[in-house]
Amino acid sequence: MEKILDVRIGVILGFALVMISGIYLSGHSYSIIAGAAVKFVMLIAGFVGCLVIGKPKESLRLTLPIVMMIAIGLSAFATLLIYRGANTAFDPILLIGIMVFAYMFTRRIPFTSFARLFSGLLFGLTCIAIIVWVLNEANVDIPNYSYVSPSGATYNTIWICTWMQDSNRFMGPFWESGLYASFAVLAILLETCFTGRRARRPFVVVLLIGIGLSMSTAGYLLAVLVLYIAFRKDRKISIVWDMATLIFVIVGFSYSDQLLQLLYSINPDVFWKMVEGGITTSTRIFSPLACLQVFSENPITGLGMSLATEQYNMLKPVFNIDSLTSTSAFMLAAFGILGVTYTIILACAAYRQKARFSPMTCIFIFVLLFLIVNKEPHFNLFFTYVVLFYLCKVDQEQRDYEHPEIPVSKYDSQENSMMVGL
Repeated sequence: MEKILDVRIGVILGFALVMISGIYLSGHSYSIIAGAAVKFVMLIAGFVGCLVIGKPKESLRLTLPIVMMIAIGLSAFATLLIYRGANTAFDPILLIGIMVFAYMFTRRIPFTSFARLFSGLLFGLTCIAIIVWVLNEANVDIPNYSYVSPSGATYNTIWICTWMQDSNRFMGPFWESGLYASFAVLAILLETCFTGRRARRPFVVVLLIGIGLSMSTAGYLLAVLVLYIAFRKDRKISIVWDMATLIFVIVGFSYSDQLLQLLYSINPDVFWKMVEGGITTSTRIFSPLACLQVFSENPITGLGMSLATEQYNMLKPVFNIDSLTSTSAFMLAAFGILGVTYTIILACAAYRQKARFSPMTCIFIFVLLFLIVNKEPHFNLFFTYVVLFYLCKVDQEQRDYEHPEIPVSKYDSQENSMMVGL
């Protein structure tokens, strides 16, 4: 029965990954009406999939994720009334629908099962993408579907693997190499810290290869951070090493293009491809500031998703930015002060790990999550909410649900012995 359940979960996870990758949100220039229909159909299919998995394993109660969904819903409703005609109901309905879908999923599946299946799914898709990448490098013609995005970029896809016409940056099943790196880092975090078993080293190695091929500087820095978390969670590390690692990652993350230029000056033949097409430092630094300026126009309810996006786009030339990167700041711009619940979820997700890990490890986990969701927009990504909602409820009740056979007094020693790092 457990194997059958794992197969069902795997099918749902595979579907959900397709839901946020490949052609689905890759910038395909289909009409707004057709795009909206596809999104709603896939979301409904996700709800049906949750029902197929089975009944919730825990009782419904008021939790922080539910508070966030209520807060976002109230703010969205207010902006629809205040800025009538400037916002569409579709965007917040889809967003809340994805949150509800993620919450339903976390109430039906044990965290450890999800962690194993998620890392396994990314491992399998990365293996396929590596094969495709090698074939492309060897100039082997691969049957695929090609299309041009509104920005003019040409994408090739076989649905479970996507690549750009004039770039060999590794993207896996996603529409952007940096997003692949983010999810690969999350998969490594789950594999090394939350499966309840010894980390599968081949999985970690393959995911690291994928991150390496993505040519994402931010991805490299996040990989360093997640490996440091995996290494230090069961060990006593000097506070000097902790601070040095944090400063290195944060400074490198903020000034990634200067770092790339330095590497390029050292060896242009190796690093020239990484210099092209990366997110600039000005975008990474000033994107949150642009969102905060939009937020200042109505800090109570925000401007709504549609109007906030429109205002943000008008500020792009002012701040010299080319895209949206900060999820935390955009949630404030779109939903006002209630949008801070998204960042509170991040903090709660890290704080709830205090029974498993040291306070410093929890801080590292918060920094990792915060950087991931603020290096590209994650506000409508299903898997990000699933991971955050799981981490938010890793408390005693969740422990009893996942390990009912382990007495409370023995859980910590049992958990520490089970979760051996790299």
